[in-house]
Amino acid sequence: DRPSGDGDLAWPQLVPGGRQLLVSIWGTTPATDSVALFYLETREIRPLAVGVNAEYLSPGYLLVGQTDRTLSAAPFDPESGRMTGPLRSIVDGLRNVQSGALDFRSNAEGTVLYVTGGGTRGRPVWVTREGETTVVQEDWVEDFAAVALSPDGTRLAASTRVGTRQEIWARSSEVGDIPPQRRSFGETEVTRPTFAPDGERILYIGAREGGPPETQILARRWDGTGGLEVVVDGPQVASERGVQEVDVSSDGRWLAYRVGGGNVTRDIFIFEIGRDTVGRPLIAEGANEHSPRISPDGRFIAYGSNESGSDEIFVRTFPDLTGGKWVVS
Repeated sequence: DRPSGDGDLAWPQLVPGGRQLLVSIWGTTPATDSVALFYLETREIRPLAVGVNAEYLSPGYLLVGQTDRTLSAAPFDPESGRMTGPLRSIVDGLRNVQSGALDFRSNAEGTVLYVTGGGTRGRPVWVTREGETTVVQEDWVEDFAAVALSPDGTRLAASTRVGTRQEIWARSSEVGDIPPQRRSFGETEVTRPTFAPDGERILYIGAREGGPPETQILARRWDGTGGLEVVVDGPQVASERGVQEVDVSSDGRWLAYRVGGGNVTRDIFIFEIGRDTVGRPLIAEGANEHSPRISPDGRFIAYGSNESGSDEIFVRTFPDLTGGKWVVS
């Protein structure tokens, strides 16, 4: 049970001796991911190294998967719970699996099995209602984090992972058209693009260069002209939890965005462009609410919530929530 904001715990492994767990702690950014020892008797957590996931390797080593897809090892004394030497790289280019962890396992005899390559690389495709697919561009192969389509269906934006960061790219959705063009330059931790209603701007989450990640809603023009626009600045977000998802109403009046993630409660905020000076909670009812989508006519909002004990999809009237609430999943 961690204090709010300290990160989720994951992948526990009992260390020889039975008094400690080797655990991973997801931070707010890759640089704050770490592996640590959790002492069962005292409940103390002692950080060991920066990394995403770790395993104890017999007869006395620590394996650490790091965000640059490198698997490293260091001599480790389970009795004292300390590394007795520096981390040294064993192999790089390992495949990422869940939440950035590297794909490796070890056995009691000290053998390590690992998978290399970019397991999440792929191509964007059109999919019909009958399930038929058409590749948007044959040689557009990336580690895609998110894609977005303009309201008229003619433009596509995507966030792609490059090492430990993401970039925003854009291209025409027509097959065989010009190659994708990069649209983010120097911003911090950009992610999750969406189009403005006119299709001329791409909105996304991030921060201006040097700022803390996921604190602003930014925009750049689709065609690459002009500069960076800050749609909602950090203090206007009205949440120390940062921005995680954003949706724009079809009339361009409202932004609905989700804050929180990991072990921090998720809530949905709204911001009325041209009127609000700070975002305000819309759906913040103690459960985890996420994935806001405003209906095309602007009268309803759909979102996910685990208020029943499992994730379901709800629809409510918008922006006044008192007109009705329905479970649709």
